[in-house]
Amino acid sequence: MNNLVHEEDYVNEWGRLRDIIDFVMCELQKTSLEAHNNAQNTLNDWFKDVVNSMKEVEIKRNQEKSKLYLSDTPIFLDASGILSSGVEFEILDLRWLTKLKIQADAPILEKLKSDSVTEKENKELKKALLEQRLFVDELQRKIIAQQEEAKIREENLVKSYTELKEDMQNQSEIINSLILDLMEMVQKQAKP
Repeated sequence: MNNLVHEEDYVNEWGRLRDIIDFVMCELQKTSLEAHNNAQNTLNDWFKDVVNSMKEVEIKRNQEKSKLYLSDTPIFLDASGILSSGVEFEILDLRWLTKLKIQADAPILEKLKSDSVTEKENKELKKALLEQRLFVDELQRKIIAQQEEAKIREENLVKSYTELKEDMQNQSEIINSLILDLMEMVQKQAKP
């Protein structure tokens, strides 16, 4: 039986088409999985940073609580110690009063300094947290855009595959029709 279409070429073309589609689908899947893994890793890192930041804030808050308790307790100086170190019985020296004032004010000044430092650190932590939130929002927008792009590519591939399949089917029908016509012509020529 003589075929006008070489069966081997026909099978090879279908095999090549299947290989191309498989390759494209694998690449699409790989791209989608990589984007998902990158997003998940970035999100996990962000959560770890947030947890660490929250731990730092908690530690600083606990430190501030302990500082408040220390600085809010009144300082009682032993009168005999003040008198023995600051007052000489022969010459009355009142400089010990200024020392007493400085000693009494020192914890309050330290508390004010530490409060301003803590407030500054809290502002910096809030700023860092806001920047991280903005980064995560931007990352989520990129992931959504990549997913949409992957979805469009997939739809285009499916559409191309469907069109190619229909085209191959139409060509197969045309070839079969031509073969039948040719066979009829050969049979007519064989019958004189």
